[in-house]
Amino acid sequence: MKQLLVKQGQVILEEVPSPQLLPKTILVQVQNSCVSIGTELSSLSSSGSPLWVQAWKYPEKVRKVFGNIKENGFESTLTKIKGKMQDGTPIGYSAAGIVVDVGAEITKVQIGDRVACAGSQCTHHAEVIRVPENLFVKIPGKVETETAATVAMGSIALQGLRRAHPTLGEVFVVMGLGLLGQLTVQMLKVNGCRVIGVDLDPDRLEAAKEIGIDVALLADTSSENNAMEIFRRTAGNGADGVIVTASSVSNAVINQACTFCRKKGRVVLVGDVGLHLNRADLYQKELDFLISTSYGPGRYEQLYEEQGLDYPLGYVRWTENRNMMEYLRLLEEDLVSYLQRLGSSIHLIRHR
Repeated sequence: MKQLLVKQGQVILEEVPSPQLLPKTILVQVQNSCVSIGTELSSLSSSGSPLWVQAWKYPEKVRKVFGNIKENGFESTLTKIKGKMQDGTPIGYSAAGIVVDVGAEITKVQIGDRVACAGSQCTHHAEVIRVPENLFVKIPGKVETETAATVAMGSIALQGLRRAHPTLGEVFVVMGLGLLGQLTVQMLKVNGCRVIGVDLDPDRLEAAKEIGIDVALLADTSSENNAMEIFRRTAGNGADGVIVTASSVSNAVINQACTFCRKKGRVVLVGDVGLHLNRADLYQKELDFLISTSYGPGRYEQLYEEQGLDYPLGYVRWTENRNMMEYLRLLEEDLVSYLQRLGSSIHLIRHR
């Protein structure tokens, strides 16, 4: 089968062996896969960097390498690293398609069903993918397969919302109005919140107006003008919370988020920004600063993602998989929509 791989700073389409079915997995013929420009360009650029640069940027990978050296020896580990670099790295983490085979222990889907899939370890830009049971969900009848391919992004936005704990009537600021930001705006509106959006791109601000954002502000470097406007719109109190869906190496974004908040407000980081925090901004207002981890509980947990062990609903209401299902429900009921005009932040590959 054909699959996109990142190899030494280039994206290459190669012929690779098809994945083999396992008892707790399904095989999916991919119809659409979602390209996240920021995330995948980062993978592309890092793949072309020398090893010492990658080690400096990703210290967690260095720790993993040293663990392998301790367990398997230096030469074996070096051979393994060189092999991976030569073979290339699969990319992609959000897709949708048709089930073409079902593992012996899978009961919730059958051959021919449409499914949406997530997970960077399996949901690649490939003709066929093998997906464990907690990383796929059935697509409701009204939802187009193309739209369902955004399931990972929708679940990430939804998990950020859950971390923020919005309540009816609160005012939230969304910083960064790419796809994640636009979805977050819509989800906050569904929760009965008033929403103020901030972005550098006027086109994204216009798109946010189309989906019903209350106030759209063009980002300014000092943030003073926007802070004054936000306080004016909130009777001098400040926003109840800020959800950061922007991507920037600058520390200014997160510190601006703190200035937008009322006392005892909360800041939730969903995007990837600089994190040199100004203690005074947090301390004087006694703000809550929260991190949102990808699609939700279960993410990066091998027993959950690879072996299909679920958290009981009574103890963990919203898992990674349940967030995926809920996002598709929101799409089906037209409570949120995927904005195709935001092509600068997201693209869909149509597989034939």
